[in-house]
Amino acid sequence: MDDPYPSYLILAQLTEPSFGYLFINGLVLIFLLIASALASGSEVAFFSLSNEDIASIHEEDPNAGKLISNLLSSPKRLLSTILILNNLINIAIVTLTTFVTWAIFGTDTTGILVILVQTVGVTFAIVFFGEIVPKVYATQAKIPFAVTLAPVINLFSYVFRPLSVVLMSMGNFIEKRMRAKGISLSVDELNQALELTTEDTPDEEKDILKGIVNFGTLTVRQVMKSRMDITAVDSEIDFHELMDKINKSGYSRIPVYEETVDNILGILYIKDLLPHIEKDEHFDWKSLIRKSFFVPENKKVDSLLKDFQKMRVHMAIVVDEY
Repeated sequence: MDDPYPSYLILAQLTEPSFGYLFINGLVLIFLLIASALASGSEVAFFSLSNEDIASIHEEDPNAGKLISNLLSSPKRLLSTILILNNLINIAIVTLTTFVTWAIFGTDTTGILVILVQTVGVTFAIVFFGEIVPKVYATQAKIPFAVTLAPVINLFSYVFRPLSVVLMSMGNFIEKRMRAKGISLSVDELNQALELTTEDTPDEEKDILKGIVNFGTLTVRQVMKSRMDITAVDSEIDFHELMDKINKSGYSRIPVYEETVDNILGILYIKDLLPHIEKDEHFDWKSLIRKSFFVPENKKVDSLLKDFQKMRVHMAIVVDEY
């Protein structure tokens, strides 16, 4: 009768994971965690870029600037690409961790252990190292983060395009259905409801609520500042005069005009002057003037607010539509 001991020895060697197996899978897990961190950070980096940041990227690296602008031109597609990529990476992390846990402890009696590993260890690693840390870092280094990852995200935007289109279509469908089911009340009905509020409600709070209700009906003309009341500077004054007017005004953005206030050349951002505050009176500060955003006086305020958000500006010059 043959000795069964060698067979048990071979079986034990086959079932016990080798050092190489654990080492390789450990490296793969680290790689996936880094990839998850980069994907999470890219979301914050791309969507926190301002117009000034994008302009700066265009100056330093035109190709990267063009690529980033193209990605941001379709924000829903960009976001869906990043989320799909990040979720696939996280699924891979959870799956690989499960197999490694089974390989180490076996598949028969480790159900609770696997759950603990996944819910405690893996969840902590993904949330802390794959979400919190990279997003905090990306807010501090958004430009290099976006420039570095733009080619990768652009590649995956084409790879995931079919899935992104499906997800965006589903999202748009749900959004339309939710809007269709929304309660439609007229402005007059809402104002009447506010009038029926209890006497305990302060008048200031009622006025704020009425302002919110009537926001969609307001025009730019109703909220604009008159040309006689605005603070603006003449383009012909020297740098020292300019700094004196800025210090007295207390504003962070000032319109610049030529000859009369009716001829606005652009907007001067005070933050653009900070690197030049030590310059002499002959400094050509007019090179820092930015283009103005002109709007008609009959434009709705809510529409203007959307334009502000889209263009990332904070000031508009109101002009007569005629």
